[in-house]
Amino acid sequence: MRFLVQFRKVGTAVYISHLDLMRTMQRALRRANIPMCYSQGFNPHPILSFAMASPVGMTSHAEYMDIKVEDGADPMQMTHDLIAALPDGISVVRTCTVEDSYPALMSRVSLCDCAITFPDKKNIESIWQEFMAQEEILVQKHSKKGLRTVDIKPMILQHKVTDNSISLRLCAGSAANLSPTLLAQAFCDFAKYEPDFRCLQRGLFAGDKEEPKDLFELV
Repeated sequence: MRFLVQFRKVGTAVYISHLDLMRTMQRALRRANIPMCYSQGFNPHPILSFAMASPVGMTSHAEYMDIKVEDGADPMQMTHDLIAALPDGISVVRTCTVEDSYPALMSRVSLCDCAITFPDKKNIESIWQEFMAQEEILVQKHSKKGLRTVDIKPMILQHKVTDNSISLRLCAGSAANLSPTLLAQAFCDFAKYEPDFRCLQRGLFAGDKEEPKDLFELV
């Protein structure tokens, strides 16, 4: 059986790295006495994964964790105990249990809904339209093979500007992934803004831009 958890990461918690977040969640799961299953071998570790690593500094209302637990574990009790064990800045949104045959969350993420806000700017729509009117939006992106130049424009699926904030639907996951912070930095470079922005991850989904699917409801 697997225990799926959606959680928020806010406040000072947004500044911890993904590796530190994994360690934090492992400690919380142990404090909560969640009946986790462990890997085999010389150095057993809990069998858990995250749907996607969010950038350092980004507030997120849609972090997802997938933990393999002992069959028959009580989901309501696990949720109650985990809520009590989490540190400030990390809170549970919802949980559910699924069978082991349920698809891995990491493999199904394809979309990210987010918002980028520029606190000291107003009426940025005209500059954003100029930005999006470019044939290509080229950025330097880190990969396993080092820095490479990538056109991120095809990864911006939907966008809407309201005053100093941009609501977006971006490609996410293993096939194509655009970090909101990378996009925000590219826009600041284009607009000649100081890199002062706030990013919020509102949701992660499977499916395509026309028909996003809730990760908790995959068949």
